[in-house]
Amino acid sequence: VTANDQFKLKLYNATTKMCRKTLLGPTFGSALKKLMLVPSEESQEEHRYGAYMTEDKVGLVIMPLDGNPHNAMALIAHPSGVVHLCVSHDGRYLFTAGGADCTVHMW
Repeated sequence: VTANDQFKLKLYNATTKMCRKTLLGPTFGSALKKLMLVPSEESQEEHRYGAYMTEDKVGLVIMPLDGNPHNAMALIAHPSGVVHLCVSHDGRYLFTAGGADCTVHMW
């Protein structure tokens, strides 16, 4: 999966390296800076999520990616911008680091 500054997500075939699909990504202010899969238990495989960050927001998108804008949400994470996003090993928590405010939020 790649993202560009025009709110587009491109899904690529891992074998042929060709673009399989181009989708509309989350459109909450600025383009995606990072997108990662949230780990889940085997019993919850039908409910997978992806976590993403933009310049100042953090959000979740329901997987698989289909371009539906109703499958994504975002919150303002840090007033001075988000510089990093990571997910706990069990997928229960998201952590974001702020820029100038020097804070870490646990979601």
